[in-house]
Amino acid sequence: MSPNLQHVFITLRGIEANPNSVAAEDSPDWQELAPEFATEPVQIDLMATPASGVSCASRLTRKSIVRASVYRQLRLRLVPDQSVAGEPQPKHNECSGSGFNCVVDTNGHAHALALKNGAHDFLITSNRITDGSFNVLPDTETNLSIVFDPYSSLAAATADAVQIMPVFTAETVVACDSPPSLP
Repeated sequence: MSPNLQHVFITLRGIEANPNSVAAEDSPDWQELAPEFATEPVQIDLMATPASGVSCASRLTRKSIVRASVYRQLRLRLVPDQSVAGEPQPKHNECSGSGFNCVVDTNGHAHALALKNGAHDFLITSNRITDGSFNVLPDTETNLSIVFDPYSSLAAATADAVQIMPVFTAETVVACDSPPSLP
């Protein structure tokens, strides 16, 4: 990741999990983990993770009921930068004119965030999930930690945007204040 980037703001409209490690984008097996984001999108700064590196979903989301299964893929769904009439928008936007997803350099200038091949989502594949999957058992609470790794992620300037190829890791944790184990 470029040392010139101070913030990486993304606006989430959903976090989904799939039991299939190579699920298609339109697979019916995607399970929504944060249903409230569909009506109340939330903007987060990926560079502002706590010193421990833990970024528990429960810090961002309310509890939701998810089908018991073994999940092998996660998808972070982003709000499109071009607002659509009638679509919910975040209450607060740090990107000031650069859409809803942006990077801010050390000089304080916001740049649009571009994803590889024009993607609108971040995929966290099984090779980035501890043990290749996480298990949601019936009638139990599961805490999922999703951590952005700025040291393994790549960023490059393109025209008037910054293209990012982020690296995330995910694992279940006993409690949201428990630090994840190091890979």
